[in-house]
Amino acid sequence: MNKIILLLTFIALSASFSTFAQRPLPRTQDKIEFQSDDVVGTWKWFCGSVVTVSPDGNVKAVWDDGRCATARYEKIEDNKYRFIWGNNEWIDILKLRKEGNFLEGTNQCGGKITATKISNTIDKANVQKASSNDSTNTAISGVYTCSEGGTYYVKSDGKNLYWVGESADGGKSWTNIFIGKVEGSKVKGKWYDLPKGRNGGSGDLEVLLAADCMSFNWVEGTGGFGGRQWKRR
Repeated sequence: MNKIILLLTFIALSASFSTFAQRPLPRTQDKIEFQSDDVVGTWKWFCGSVVTVSPDGNVKAVWDDGRCATARYEKIEDNKYRFIWGNNEWIDILKLRKEGNFLEGTNQCGGKITATKISNTIDKANVQKASSNDSTNTAISGVYTCSEGGTYYVKSDGKNLYWVGESADGGKSWTNIFIGKVEGSKVKGKWYDLPKGRNGGSGDLEVLLAADCMSFNWVEGTGGFGGRQWKRR
């Protein structure tokens, strides 16, 4: 009797398993594979520039006002890239979203970086325009506000950089000049207070130019120079 019960139980279980095995498996989402060149194309960077990323690792950025910048990129992880601007002074670590049309991340200072893809093709005109002026340093010319409240009138020919800076009271407290030599994204030179103001200091000074030519920062200096960060007006 027991053998008959066991036999019937085995037959029932076998039938159930056969029915289950015939059921269609749930459909899984197809995995999207991203190639190393997914970042290649033309992008609109967060700072307003149009950036062309080429398959050879070169990057060209051009602004509407003619400013240009160059960089190189490398893939460091799946969908993750390192953009190195200038002479290694500015480094962006960016992640490509699965949609393939948006980059986001930070630079080495923690600043947020984003970019939207506007074309999968390379804008040759953009590359040629950037190549005709690879140096970002001529584009740094302009009027800047400094962290100590002063106004600076900056001029650069790509090899040298000069400025006249005035305190917020029209230069009565201090007025200074700077004469520096451009070395990649760094500028090294000397500053001097002028008799227009009450101060009479002088010393060495080194500043770091931002890749987008919208700001520059104090690196080191002597003589008690007070400015630390300059932003374009």
